[in-house]
Amino acid sequence: MERWSKRFTPDDDRMFAGYNSKSARVTSLQQHFEAKWGMTVPRHVITHRAHVLGYPLRKPGLINNGKCWKQEDLDYLADNYGLLPTQTLARHLKRTKIALLLATKRRLGIHMKMNFITAQEVGRIFNVSCAKVITDTWVGKGFLESRRLETKQGSSNFWCFTEENLVAMLRRYPWLPKAEPPAFRQINHPYYRNIVYQEWEKDPWYTAIQVARIIGWATTTPVEKYIREGSLACEKRPGGPWQGANIIRCSSILNFLADDPRRFHFQRGIISRLGTRLRRGLPVQLYITWLIVCPVCRKRVIVRAPAKLHGPDLALVFADKYQDCSHGAGVDLCDYNKLEKLT
Repeated sequence: MERWSKRFTPDDDRMFAGYNSKSARVTSLQQHFEAKWGMTVPRHVITHRAHVLGYPLRKPGLINNGKCWKQEDLDYLADNYGLLPTQTLARHLKRTKIALLLATKRRLGIHMKMNFITAQEVGRIFNVSCAKVITDTWVGKGFLESRRLETKQGSSNFWCFTEENLVAMLRRYPWLPKAEPPAFRQINHPYYRNIVYQEWEKDPWYTAIQVARIIGWATTTPVEKYIREGSLACEKRPGGPWQGANIIRCSSILNFLADDPRRFHFQRGIISRLGTRLRRGLPVQLYITWLIVCPVCRKRVIVRAPAKLHGPDLALVFADKYQDCSHGAGVDLCDYNKLEKLT
């Protein structure tokens, strides 16, 4: 550059007044000196001379003019890279996009997806093959919170998921990922697998087939019946038109058994059948005489009870009413009001 520097005179340096890095300005200076000196002048000679004279290499106010990176600028870039568009970050930090790219790779060692979790990564964590299940079903139906970023991957914007979003989903809907309890090996991340296991220990969940086996029903028809009637609370695991599954928590099963509607339906059926027999002129059995052994004094007692009261229920009613062995040789349990109170 020394041989080019010797050619510039003070009058030539005054030609750089109002210099900027626009291509038209550099081209006009280049053509001026080529005509004056009668030789080809490279563009870098013009830009170097402008830099020697103290003029900025690029447009003033747009970039940081080659200054060193401050730590607060690097921290801001590390916290927002990927969450905000590159153009917005460049405007805020007064840097070019290339400067941001070089700083993230060479100084920070980060990439665009470091500050959030994508839909594909959520699918890999919970062993879901299609990201559309995450975005359209989990997010679309309100199970998982997310937002669309302004940064793009191809023609579509990124879905932004955070660790707090995933933890909140697992605390509220731990049965949403299709994983077999209690190991939950289908969940590939140990942290989220442990959260699901904790929720399983607090309140396990079962499918309709498992609930039918627990209660003692041969099929899932009673389970679906009581779910439709509202007696058995459940939640619906999302899926296609015929792919969803009813999820019943253990607390819902206990509440169902505590206020069991099956006895009411059974009694109502008996009354209906008795009325039918009477209308047809057939005899109806009203009372049954039992011979039981008192569980306290071990004496035999003759018990007269309604026909609807079966053996196990009769033993419970008798033991609750005659705990002090005041029964004598025979008792009568045909008082309907007292019987309803005891049962």
